[in-house]
Amino acid sequence: MYVKMAEVWVHVRAKVFKLKILPEKKKNYRSAIESTSRNRKKTDHSKPIYLHKIIQTQEEKMQAIPFDHFEVGQVIDTLGRTITEADIVNFTCVTGIKLPVFTDDHFCRKHTPYGGRITPGLLTAAYAVGMMEGVLGANILAALQLDHFVFKKIVKPGATLRTRVTILEKRDTSDGKRGVMKVGVGVINEEEAEVASFEATFLMRKEVVEY
Repeated sequence: MYVKMAEVWVHVRAKVFKLKILPEKKKNYRSAIESTSRNRKKTDHSKPIYLHKIIQTQEEKMQAIPFDHFEVGQVIDTLGRTITEADIVNFTCVTGIKLPVFTDDHFCRKHTPYGGRITPGLLTAAYAVGMMEGVLGANILAALQLDHFVFKKIVKPGATLRTRVTILEKRDTSDGKRGVMKVGVGVINEEEAEVASFEATFLMRKEVVEY
């Protein structure tokens, strides 16, 4: 699979930059690609996999990671998202939150050490779940449990967050048709500090679904 994907990239690059690949060059490219593929090290699940660094075909982009492909101990980092003033305004309006630390910038500058209003912890958690879609996606059938929420650092507008998903447990349901997976969720800011964490358990389909 890696050999085929790398070959596609070589030909796309050649087409974009109008390069002509001679037959002997094609042979050399394939030899180098196959050598790299053979020498790939066994995956170290203690190190995060960055989604934006995974080369995907068009078909693979339309589906999340299948349940059977997850392994306990695996760590996956999602793409990032920057928190904006508009995000905070919209969230507090929808939820009816009126606490000054989230809605009154003048109050925060005068009466808190924050220097301005901050992001509600539940908004941070909600964005963490949203960013997980790139990992679990349409394979989720239901959230069974969300717990152990800890908010460790304040998040201000302008902060860029990403979700670090750690596979803690996984098992089949009693009929074997679906799966149950528990994950640890860490919310990481642009300074590599964990600002929030929680655990989540999901009921998941086992067959691959495109969307």
